[in-house]
Amino acid sequence: MNSRAMEIAERIILNCEKHKDKIAVTFKGKSITYADLGNRARLIAANLQQRHVTGQCVAIETDDLIKHITAICGIIFSGNYYLSLTEDNKWYINENFPVSIACTLVTEPPDSDQKTTINLATLQDNLVYTPVGFNDDDDFCLLITSGTSGTPKIIIHRHKNINVDITGQINNNHITHADNIDLLFSLTFSASVSCVFTALASGARLCVYSVSQQGISGLVAFWAQSEVTYSTISVSVFVAIGKLNNNFLHLEKMRCLGLGTEQVTQAAIDLFKEKFSKSTKLKIAYASTETRTIAQGIFLNDEYLTCNGSVGTPVAGKTVRIISDHGQELPEGEIGEIVVESAAIATGYTGGTELQNQAFSSGGHHSTFYKTGDLGCLAENGQLFIKGRKSAEVKINGMKIDLHLTEDVLSQNPQFTRVAVVVNDTKGKKALVAFFQSETPEIDVAAINAGIPGKLPANHYPNYFSRLPALPLTHTGKIDREKLEHLSFEPLQGKELANNGACNIIEEEIIHVFTKVLNTTGAGKNTSFYTDLGGDSLLSMVAITEIQNRLHLQLPVYAIWIHQRPGQLAEYINFGLHNHRFHYHYINPRSEQKRNFYFINRFRGANDYKFLINSQLAERFNLIHLLFNLEGIEQIEPAETVLRELGELITKQNKNGGAILLGLSFHGFVAQQIAAMFPAVKDCILLDTYNYFEIQTYAQKRNKLLTLAIVLKNAARAYDRQLLANYLGPRLSKLINQARPHTPLEQPSPYRQNKKHSFWQQYYLKAAEEGKAVLQANCLFFRATRTFETHPTHGYNWKKHVNGQFNLFNVKCGHTLITGEIPSKIMVNKIMQVIKY
Repeated sequence: MNSRAMEIAERIILNCEKHKDKIAVTFKGKSITYADLGNRARLIAANLQQRHVTGQCVAIETDDLIKHITAICGIIFSGNYYLSLTEDNKWYINENFPVSIACTLVTEPPDSDQKTTINLATLQDNLVYTPVGFNDDDDFCLLITSGTSGTPKIIIHRHKNINVDITGQINNNHITHADNIDLLFSLTFSASVSCVFTALASGARLCVYSVSQQGISGLVAFWAQSEVTYSTISVSVFVAIGKLNNNFLHLEKMRCLGLGTEQVTQAAIDLFKEKFSKSTKLKIAYASTETRTIAQGIFLNDEYLTCNGSVGTPVAGKTVRIISDHGQELPEGEIGEIVVESAAIATGYTGGTELQNQAFSSGGHHSTFYKTGDLGCLAENGQLFIKGRKSAEVKINGMKIDLHLTEDVLSQNPQFTRVAVVVNDTKGKKALVAFFQSETPEIDVAAINAGIPGKLPANHYPNYFSRLPALPLTHTGKIDREKLEHLSFEPLQGKELANNGACNIIEEEIIHVFTKVLNTTGAGKNTSFYTDLGGDSLLSMVAITEIQNRLHLQLPVYAIWIHQRPGQLAEYINFGLHNHRFHYHYINPRSEQKRNFYFINRFRGANDYKFLINSQLAERFNLIHLLFNLEGIEQIEPAETVLRELGELITKQNKNGGAILLGLSFHGFVAQQIAAMFPAVKDCILLDTYNYFEIQTYAQKRNKLLTLAIVLKNAARAYDRQLLANYLGPRLSKLINQARPHTPLEQPSPYRQNKKHSFWQQYYLKAAEEGKAVLQANCLFFRATRTFETHPTHGYNWKKHVNGQFNLFNVKCGHTLITGEIPSKIMVNKIMQVIKY
C-alpha cells in the first residue's frame, strides 16, 4: 500500500476516530458527526465491496448534501472513484461517458432498473468493511468541464492529483481541525473538491450553503452563525452580496477569504478592502478543472495594492511556463500562453478528443503539459499575472462564453455591416457588449433578440448593443478589442423598450428595483432583466431580495429566472402564483399570432428539453415551461387540485383552444390528464409515456414477482431453476432468496409509501385502477425502442384511448436519452410536419 496515495482516505478515517464527537458536516440545520460519517461511509464501502464493485465509477444521485458527501467518502474508501449526478449533467453522462457506471447511490428507489443501484436509506448493515490499498495512479473522481461554449469534457483525476492539491491547500493555508470551512459550490463543480477534502482531511467542520437553492441574501448571516473561519467564494457571488449593503466587519472568526473560479476583478478587491476586517487575509487562487490549483497568493488587507493583479506564485508540484505561438519559452515579463507541467494533473479527456491533442502533451519524468488557453506573464519575483484569453473564450460569472460564436450569429443579421462582441465593465460590472456599424437608421433590439433563441446558449446573448460610426482598428487593420473593452458607451434601446411604462404599483416597484440593481435607466414593463438590461443570475438574487423587502412578501430565488420582465413578474405576484405548487414562464418572446406550446416538467428538470427548445420550434410557437413541485405533493387531492389549476391556466391563456402539451415519461401522463379534462388542449405529445390503463399497482406487481420467485425456488431440478432464472432476469434474485417455499403471500399496501414520489405512486396508480380519462386531443407518441424491446406493445396501446388523431413514431434510443440532441432533431421534424401552425 502506498502511504502517499492513501493520504486523503487515511486522514478522513483517522479523523473519524480522533474527533468522534465533533460535527463533520452541517447543512440547513442538520449535521453529522465524524463518528457517524465514518460508520456510514464504511457501511457504503462494504455494500459496494459485497457487490464486487472495485476500481469503477460509482455515481451519486441524491439531493441530500450530507448523504451525498458521506457517499463520496464511502466510494473512495471502497477503492472506486465517484461522480456526482445532477439533472444538468445526467444527459451528457448517459450519452458520452465511455466507462460504464458500475453503480448508482440514491436516496429513493430508481424509476428504472437500467443501472445497478444501492438505496442509501436501506443499506445492508451486517457487512464488514475491508480496508483498501491504492496506488498514486488509481482514479479518484470524475469531473466535467463547462459545456456552455462547445462540448463538455470529461476528466478523471487520480489520487495523486487530488493528494497534491489538498495537501497544498492544507499546508499553505494552515488549515487545522479548529477551522470551519464553507462549501458554497455544487458538488459537481471542480471547486467543491478542495472545500470537501480540505475540511475532512484536516478534521475541520464543513459548513454547506447552497447558493442556488438558498440565494445570496442569507449568506453573510450563514457565515456569522456558522463561525466560518475559511471561505472560498466565486468572484461574482462575492461582488453580488456586496450590492446588498452588507458589512463584513462583524465576521471576527473569518481569518481568510478565498476568491477564485474566475479572474479577480478590481471591484472585488475594493469590496474586500472596504468591508472586511484588517485581520482577514485575502487569498487569490488560479485553477482549472484539468489541473486543479495552479497558483495562489495570500495577502493582508493592505498588501494587495502592491500586487497589481497578481494571482500569486505557482504552487508546489506545478511548474508554470509562458510559451509563444511558436512553442518557445518566453522570458520574464513577456506575455504568452500559460502552460502547466506536472505529474499531478489530468492526462487528458476521456474518449481522446481532438481537444485533448490540442491541450495535453507528455513531458519528462511521467509529467504532463497542459495548455491553459490563458495569456499571462511571470514577474522577476515569481508572481503570475493573467492577461486574458488566447482565444475568444471568456468567463463571466463562472460561465464560459465564446465571443466569436456570438459574433457569428449577429453577423448574419442584415442590419449589421460589422460587429464585434467584447466584455466591457465601464458600467460597473462585466457585461457582454455588441458594438456594431450599420447603415440602417433605426435598429430594433427586440427583433434582434427574438432571432437569437435556438442559435446561441442563453448566456451568450449580448447584455447591451451600441452603435459606433466605425469600429476602432489596430495598425494591422484588425478590430481593436482592447480599446472596445474599455470604451464608455451608450446602450441602444430598441422599440420594445419604448412606451412600456408600469400599469400598477407592483410593476413600478419592480422597475425601480431593476433600475437600482442594474444601474440603468432603460428598465420598463417589457424589458428583460437579462437580455435587455444586462442582468445575470447573481444580480437576480440581489433584485429578488430588494423586491421582497419593498413588497413585504416571500418569493423563491428562481422567480426572476422564470419571469424576467417586470410585467410578467408582477402578473406572477398579482395572481398569487408564488403560493402555488406550479409556475410557468415563456422561453421565447410571446406573439399573439403563435400557438402556445407547453413543456410539462418539474422545477429542477427544466433542462430536460433543452435540445427540443433550441430548435426551429421557437420560430413557430410560443414556447412555455409549465413547472410543478413534484416533491411538494403528498396526497391525491392536492395532486388533482394542481392538475385542475394547470388546466385552468392553459384554458385562460388559450381561450380559442389550440394549446399543445408535451411531456416525457411521467410528465407525459400529467400532460395526458390535463388534455383529457380541458378541451383547450388541441395536441398532446407524449415522449415514451407509459399507458397507465395497463399499469399494475405495486401490490399486484410485487405479488406476481413473489409468486414467480416461489415457483422458481420450488423447482425440483437445477436445470429448471437456471432456465427460469435466465428468463426472469437478475432482478428477481433478491426476491428468490427471501421467498419462503409454500408460504402464503403477505398483502402489502396497495401504494408504496414514498414521500418523494407520492404523486406518482398515488395519483398515477389511482388513475390506472380507474382508467377513465380518455385523451380528447390529437396525440403524437414518440417511442424509445431500445428501452422497451421486451415490451412490444408499449406505445401502440395508446391509440385505443385517444379520441383524436393518433401518430406513432419510433426513435432509436433509450428512455433517458429521448430528449438528447439526435432524437430531438428527429422529433422536431415530425412535430413540424404533423402539428399545424
